[in-house]
Amino acid sequence: MLACTSSKNKIEVEKSEEVIVRVCLIRNSIQIYYSCPNPFVGLMDSDELSTCGNNLQKIPEGLLQDWMKNLPEQVKQLPLASLAIPGSHDSAAYYLDKKLPLHPFHHNLFVRTLTSLPFARGFARKWAITQNLTIKRQLEHGIRYFDFRVVVCPVTGNFRFCHALYGKEIGQDLEDIAQFAANHPQEVLLLDFNHLYGFANEEKFEQLITIVTSYFPGKIWSIEDSEKTKIETITISEILAKNRQILLFAKLLFNKTFPQVLPTKVLRSYWPNKNKKESVNQFNFNTLKSKDVNQMSVIQCIMTPRMENVISPRNRSLYRYEKKLMQDLPEWLDKTRSSGLKPNIIIADFIGENTFVANVIAYNER
Repeated sequence: MLACTSSKNKIEVEKSEEVIVRVCLIRNSIQIYYSCPNPFVGLMDSDELSTCGNNLQKIPEGLLQDWMKNLPEQVKQLPLASLAIPGSHDSAAYYLDKKLPLHPFHHNLFVRTLTSLPFARGFARKWAITQNLTIKRQLEHGIRYFDFRVVVCPVTGNFRFCHALYGKEIGQDLEDIAQFAANHPQEVLLLDFNHLYGFANEEKFEQLITIVTSYFPGKIWSIEDSEKTKIETITISEILAKNRQILLFAKLLFNKTFPQVLPTKVLRSYWPNKNKKESVNQFNFNTLKSKDVNQMSVIQCIMTPRMENVISPRNRSLYRYEKKLMQDLPEWLDKTRSSGLKPNIIIADFIGENTFVANVIAYNER
């Protein structure tokens, strides 16, 4: 059932709580705003559902899907460390299965104990979901860096994405990434498997790498592709000239190395570990001023809740808790840009809720 409303300069079309589409007619041009099928149905309270998607990301149709292709040639020849690349935090935590228990390798004993109780898993899921778009939709929205956490399922031995709870098996999202790369041959994608849980032996780790690389035959950058020894000095133009599109990073367990796998430690990740918006923004602003511009780095625009935040009746979910941070993030990015500061990789939660991606890409115009 479609419901339409109109005003002098705007037409809105909404489809129940599943899909929100907004078409604005401004100065005789059409700008399309949209969100993915609402993943928060059953996850948030009814009052939150009524407003979810009101702050939607402006999507110039087709532009974000090929934003690297559309970069000026001189930007494509800059070292990777000098590019601004939008990414998502806990990228695959758009889906978590509350029917399954918490994965047993979570570092917090209290959380492991709490979520071993079936009735508590729904509560845990509200605080573990970090994205509102699937990997496929994130790619379409311009995300080019993916933060992946993988666990070995103790029961089946297969690999699943995770964030406290078990997520999907890794195959479908890897297939979506491979398909996107095939359809957009001038986009370079950074896949970072930086948290690996339950890998008891070297054989299991090798199995993961074999599975991941099998989805991208001939497309993964290798250290043998260039005489340059540091990935931060490689350019988009050099990567594409070798017919590569995937930069694969992983936490290298058991001192095992692979030509196609870059150690995740070459990406200097700055975690604020703050539970207030102002503290997160100040930490990241100071980091941008002091970080080594010649090193690849990850700035995390996320809040880390404390127990008092989780139990507060004002919050009820990570989405609600971070809502103000998400709303103000585009303005903060513009402020840092006007101050002459530039991130390398910058990640956030719920990347479909604002103009985050477009704001990050805009740094490359300087």
